Amino acid sequence: FLDFDMMVLARSSSDFDAYSLQVRAEYLHVWPPIYWAARARFLEGASTSPSPIFHSERFQHLEPVARANCAREARALRGRLSKALAAGSLFAACLPLGLTGNSLVRSAAAGAIALAASASALHWFFAQRGFAPFPYAAVPAGSVAIFAASFNPPHIGHLELLRALSSRYEAVHAVVSCNPSKAYAVTPEERRALLAVMAQTAGLANVKVAVHEGYVWRYAHAVGAECLYRGIRSWSADGVPERTLELLNIVGPLLLAPAGRPLRTRLLGADPRLAHVSSSAVRRALAAGDTARAVGMLPAGFGSSVARLYAPVGAS
Repeated sequence: FLDFDMMVLARSSSDFDAYSLQVRAEYLHVWPPIYWAARARFLEGASTSPSPIFHSERFQHLEPVARANCAREARALRGRLSKALAAGSLFAACLPLGLTGNSLVRSAAAGAIALAASASALHWFFAQRGFAPFPYAAVPAGSVAIFAASFNPPHIGHLELLRALSSRYEAVHAVVSCNPSKAYAVTPEERRALLAVMAQTAGLANVKVAVHEGYVWRYAHAVGAECLYRGIRSWSADGVPERTLELLNIVGPLLLAPAGRPLRTRLLGADPRLAHVSSSAVRRALAAGDTARAVGMLPAGFGSSVARLYAPVGAS
């Protein structure tokens, strides 16, 4: 039974990364440096131990993959820990200097402290707070939620996230985001209609699909949404750009609608089995004529309609 439990360490790189995010989500109450140190120690032990990870002959072929995954994550965690310790040491070293009478020394110390504080702020912003991995146990129940994406085209990953939100919120607004100054091969209204039929077919009666041009927080304020949700395939692939969008949703209302409140953003991690699915992957498959691959990323029964909408220019 132990070998079955340890098989998670021998997953593919993307699936192992998704598993690592799930582990971190379970220990979000632990201060990051402590978690990094403890988790790295466990992984280093697994990757370097003279004793095998797998004890039965049936699983021994997984040993190299499991050790490589453990070593890779351990190195990444040690790197984060080293940076945090360096920032803390810099702060501790410069603080006494900032209290001296020499103005030049005080200025230099203040600059170093500001740099350390900025590094800490950046880490706080890009840390995995507000991240809910599959199967979304961390998603709270509520009244109104927004799930915004380009849905270009909508696929099974989008539908799974909408299904999760639909089971926890009284109303879910799937917002097809678009830039009014940009021309689209498939219009936002066509994507809205397609997603609406998909949601209806899936039995998601409390999901409303709408098109919105401009800032999504304006739409959220108009419908009284409590939170904006976004889907990500993995933290390493999408985490940083999504945090940038979150910053816009925080700052935007403060600058452009002072009476409005900043919009909280939560990120939903993809089911590891669907981490390869994306709108761009569907479009690439259709452009290459690989309809079978594209259909595998779409809800059942929608392959032909999506292929027709996204057929390459000039295709008959």
